[in-house]
Amino acid sequence: MISIKELPHQFYIYLEDGYREKFFQNVRDRCNSWNSVRKTLGVSRSTLYSMRKGSDYHKTGKYRGGKTFVNVIDLRKLVRLSSSDLCDVENNISAVKLQTGKAVYISLPLGPSPQLASLVGHALGDGHIRSNYEFMYISKDDYLQDKVATFGKNVFGLSKIVKSNLTPGVKTIYFPRIVGRFLCLAGAVKGNKTLQSFTVPDWVENGSNEVKCAFLRALFDDEACVRTSKNSNDITFVMCKHEGLATSLEGFLEGLRHLLNEFEIRSCRVLLRARYQDRKKRQKVEMGFTICRKRNLVAFQKEIGFNHPNKNRKLINAISSYIYNV
Repeated sequence: MISIKELPHQFYIYLEDGYREKFFQNVRDRCNSWNSVRKTLGVSRSTLYSMRKGSDYHKTGKYRGGKTFVNVIDLRKLVRLSSSDLCDVENNISAVKLQTGKAVYISLPLGPSPQLASLVGHALGDGHIRSNYEFMYISKDDYLQDKVATFGKNVFGLSKIVKSNLTPGVKTIYFPRIVGRFLCLAGAVKGNKTLQSFTVPDWVENGSNEVKCAFLRALFDDEACVRTSKNSNDITFVMCKHEGLATSLEGFLEGLRHLLNEFEIRSCRVLLRARYQDRKKRQKVEMGFTICRKRNLVAFQKEIGFNHPNKNRKLINAISSYIYNV
């Protein structure tokens, strides 16, 4: 899904030690000399030597320590020069990083998975990708935060995630910028989500039931509420956008309803619920839909469910409050 071909120039790649020497030697053989390789890449002799060795060397040949990652643009050039098989190269990638910051120890291509779908869903929900691509997730629920942290560790091999409790009762966890970069490539957006269009990612829409389920669960954990009363028992899903993006928001919500339909979960049509001004005097709209009737709530609990403990309890109560199986 996300391969070397899709990575922008900010990404750097580290090749496996045993493979790297063979790869560069193949490039050299195709180009007839190291000097020819250097000129094609537009780098110095010491830089090319460091790339070949995977370690940082001074132009005098003295080892300076640390790993040398190859810029993804240069790596794509090297793949073309050597006529190497792209899949073979990707199978021998041990780490990926940006120019600065931590490396993540993942394999490419980064393929569809329920945990990646969960992270993208949370990024479109209560998560936020800042202008510098740092991904942060905000929640009052410890269990939900731990789940998101686990997804991040499992997908990106992160050993440490920073937590903050600056706002009483609300906790924020921070992921390195490279995580935000990957999530944007997977369908999330950086910045204010109410001012941007986004859709259900194609890889989710065309993915396995496990991928679709994980994406929906993450969004419903963040954006849905379960109502239980004498008059109604339902799940309400609501999102907001700038009024100029109302059509875009409606399209996204209809995309979610389409995914729910695949699990035999019927929902009411999307409705405009409110218009309001935000603190910056921008006109916003609130739109959403509901899931009602016992059979649909039961289907949601069985097929999707909540990770959010409180919402899960409310859903169980809502289902049990029905007298008839309708």
